[in-house]
Amino acid sequence: MFKKSVVDENISDEGGRVAQQRSETVNQAPAAAATRVPGRFVSRLERLNLLQLTALVMLSSALLLLLAWQSPRPQTISVGQTDALYVSKFYNSENGPHEPFRWTQAESKITYPGVGWGQWQLSLQLATLRPSQVAQPTVELRAGEPRRTVARFIPTGSNEQTYALPMQLTADGNGDLSVIIATTPTYHSPIDGRDLGVALSSVILTQRGPVLPAPLPFVALIGSVGLLTLAFGQVISRRWAASGGLALAVLLAAIIAWQRLWLTPYGGQLLLGGLVALVATTMVRAIAARYLSRQASVSSQQLALAALLIVLFGYTIIAFGAAFAIGINQGRGVDFQAMFKAAGLLNQGNSPYNPTGLHQNSFASYYKYPPLFAGLLRPLALLDYDQALNWWRILNVGFLFAALGTLIASFSRRLPPWVAAATPATVLTAVAAPASLALLFLASIYHPMIDALNYGQLDFVILLLLTLTLAALRTNHPVLAGVLLALAAALKLYPALLILYLLWRREWRAVVGFGLGLFGWGLLGLALAGPAATATYLSQVLPLSGGTTAWVENQTLSGFVARLFTDRLALEPFPSDLQLRSLLLGLISYAGAIFGLGVTLYLAGRQQPRSSLNYALGFAATVSVSIMILPAAWLHYLVALLLPLGVSFYALQEDGANWLARAPRRTIAASALLSAGALLLAYENIWLVYDKVNYGGLWKLILSYKFYGEVLVWVGLLLLLRLSRNVPDKVTQAITPAAPRVNND
Repeated sequence: MFKKSVVDENISDEGGRVAQQRSETVNQAPAAAATRVPGRFVSRLERLNLLQLTALVMLSSALLLLLAWQSPRPQTISVGQTDALYVSKFYNSENGPHEPFRWTQAESKITYPGVGWGQWQLSLQLATLRPSQVAQPTVELRAGEPRRTVARFIPTGSNEQTYALPMQLTADGNGDLSVIIATTPTYHSPIDGRDLGVALSSVILTQRGPVLPAPLPFVALIGSVGLLTLAFGQVISRRWAASGGLALAVLLAAIIAWQRLWLTPYGGQLLLGGLVALVATTMVRAIAARYLSRQASVSSQQLALAALLIVLFGYTIIAFGAAFAIGINQGRGVDFQAMFKAAGLLNQGNSPYNPTGLHQNSFASYYKYPPLFAGLLRPLALLDYDQALNWWRILNVGFLFAALGTLIASFSRRLPPWVAAATPATVLTAVAAPASLALLFLASIYHPMIDALNYGQLDFVILLLLTLTLAALRTNHPVLAGVLLALAAALKLYPALLILYLLWRREWRAVVGFGLGLFGWGLLGLALAGPAATATYLSQVLPLSGGTTAWVENQTLSGFVARLFTDRLALEPFPSDLQLRSLLLGLISYAGAIFGLGVTLYLAGRQQPRSSLNYALGFAATVSVSIMILPAAWLHYLVALLLPLGVSFYALQEDGANWLARAPRRTIAASALLSAGALLLAYENIWLVYDKVNYGGLWKLILSYKFYGEVLVWVGLLLLLRLSRNVPDKVTQAITPAAPRVNND
């Protein structure tokens, strides 16, 4: 009995323990499942690469910003304080008894940039401050496109009061809301003679219902988050980079919810800042990877070289980014204004050309490009001018980076064609190559780029298309190369001169591609601009495109000679009353063009394969001489010379040592000419030495220093062409005995 009871007791205890364990297992199962879910999520996130994490961060930022735009907090403009971006046609700020204010004029404008699509209620805090014997004015508010009256009231007394509009307002297609404040009659001040409207101290905008984000600031903020996440990923781990990107997205969303006017006018600058940060961190990583060995010990020389390169490129990148960020909101854009107006006229069903004005002065600020570009620009013409100009400038920076990336890829042995299958390691190696560093450094200090950005020109598009044309030829895609070259010629005429190089090289497929492309792009221009505009261009505008001028910005052979022949340094055609000089100028210009093209094509030869340096140098020299011999080429045209200079850098990197051993004097001369030419082209612009006063004599020679840079680069390329013709093809060298070297110096 005793043993049985002990056994039963043991069995009972064991059963209790088993039951308790089962109960604990059942209770722990939900907890374990709960811990496995975030663990799986984290493990999946860790398997994502940097680009995938960046896309996820950008999606999260889009959701956060969308929620932030729903914030009901009123958006206030303190007139007379931080209002420079939001007011137009107001008098200067004055100090009132309680806060600063501005007097309106007969019609003044208040703009809320990027508030978003939705219903808004506007309140104005104003005073008339008129003498008691003067009747109170009528204040009329107009909004929308076209402008319509949304409110009209007479202020009740001269003291400051708040007036809320009963009618709700809607932002325009860009997500901006602007209101015209019209005052009738104005009060003529006997003290200073100003015609005064009302004294406005603040404008308050209150949200009424859901709001969709303004498209351009919304996209810019998301893009800046993505670019900065990629920049973080170059120097820290992917997890921390994604965390930094999310933190930035939360910060931007909080600012949008609190006071969106702090951010919405600066979307372009933030996007540019992200791009500059990405370029800077990529350069730091590339330089460190190439010039600092992975061994345990690194020499002091390696550290010094890497530090010098990082500091040098850091400074130039910051300087370039600062110059562009400062200029992005500047309303200069003289050339873009003509192009924007032309695209707007097309949107209205009118012709983009002004033949009468061009007949009076063919160099006046009228649209004179082929109709295709005006047609392609029509979507931007739907925006406000300042917004369109800023976004065009941002697009130009993108075109520049695309051109530089294409040029680096097409000359890098470790990168596949078009960088389609490139890895981060191969990209960093290519970017940190000596020729790539020289090209990127030159681009960061190249002042013609700043001129092109300020003027709003399309030279970055031309640079990209010419670079893609060369890359297509080097990768054996001649038809595509012809189509790309045709697009460049359909936007700006002078790239068509490169067809001479293709004909000389017997690139018949590229020539056919050029012809078909020119026809196709012409049809697209016809469809976008209409038959009437195309006919006007061909019959009245194109014939006026061949004249030259002595204006100081014309940095060509014709411009150089014209300045020697006349003292009328004005933006107008060469004086027609100087008949003998005009005839001589034409003869010199045509003779120079024939000589320049002839020498270039002769030295280029015909036998070298497309992938050879001689082929690329011939293309580059033709680009260089085609700008130099134009009747008129302004400072921004020189952006395209980044292509010839880049090709020369890669040629010297690849075969410079062989050329130096075989023909040292010629190689050194070519390097010196290219360096001097690059410095002249890069340094400032003509306004450094021209203060709109003609001092005459030898002083006028200084006004052509950019032209001298073009000549030096062209001659340097010709010397490299001569050297490259004497070097057998690398395939031939590998299968044939080496011939004795002959010094051609």
